Parts: sequence; C-alpha cells; structure tokens
Amino acid sequence: MPTGHGLIGVDPGVTTGLAWGVFSPRLRDRTSLWKALARGRQLGCEQIVEPYGVTSQIHSVIAEWMIQGFGSDQITIVIEDFQVRQNLSGGTGRDKLAPVYITGRIDEMLAIYQYTEMTSLVMSSVSKSLATDQRLKLWGQSTSPPGRAGWVKGKRHTRDAWRLVAAGLNLIP
Repeated sequence: MPTGHGLIGVDPGVTTGLAWGVFSPRLRDRTSLWKALARGRQLGCEQIVEPYGVTSQIHSVIAEWMIQGFGSDQITIVIEDFQVRQNLSGGTGRDKLAPVYITGRIDEMLAIYQYTEMTSLVMSSVSKSLATDQRLKLWGQSTSPPGRAGWVKGKRHTRDAWRLVAAGLNLIP
C-alpha cells in the first residue's frame, strides 16, 4: 500500500481550477503543513473551461492513483463549497450556477464508481485564510521546479485549487 494521501482541489466555475498531488499527513504532524505541502509528489494543476474535461481529468488522476495501489480512503477531493446568495450582480446566469453544475457532475461521476466518500466541501473563506497569497508564493518557491504548486502565475483558479489542497491536507485526521 502506498504512503501518503492523494488530494485533488477543485475550484468549480466557468473556468475550473484543478490541483492535485500526494502528501503526507504524518509529515504535516511532525513538521508543519507547509513543509508537508512542499514535499508533495505527483503534483499537477490546470484550468479547464469544458465541464466534461473537469470530470475526465479528475477520473484520470484517481485512476492513476488506484493503479498505484491507493485505496479510496487515501484519496480526498476538496471542492469549494459554493453558496448561492441573493442579489449577485454582474456576469450571467451561467456564471452564477456553473459551480453548482460542476460540483454536481463531479458527484455524479464519483457515484458511478461508488466513491462518494472521497468528497469534502470547504468554504472559500477557510481555504483563503489558511493559504494566503504570501503562503502560496512561498510554497511555489519551494517546489522543484519553482512555481509547480502553490502560486501559479496568471492562473487565479489554479491558485484557488491549491488553496483547497492545503485546506484538505489540514483536515485529514
């Protein structure tokens, strides 16, 4: 059985940010959350505009980890918990409900494979207060090559997905 915990962060929306990697909760407990994140393996990230591309990429990452021997209890998908509020201004209706649609597609895909226990919802206020811009920049500088995780230049949604990965590692018992 492989060591570590696979985490996928999802910032759902018209443009969805995805970030993933394998991290050690034990290292987090011995040193710090940020050292555990800096020593992550199998890191990847991207921004996706196509809803089908989101579920396809998540499925691909999970399948790779399953081939390596990860059990469903060693993988967590951390999704930003979108809250519909009254009087949202600007944008279009598509902008407003895209996070709900993407989250539903992810839940549907996981239900098909009976992996619904993998999902954890985190409020953006929690992930943004934990993984501030400064923390993401420091994390990005400590990856090899620099900028591979944490602070990804020009990709706001990917950065938000990395925030969710940090929040997810922080939540694992």
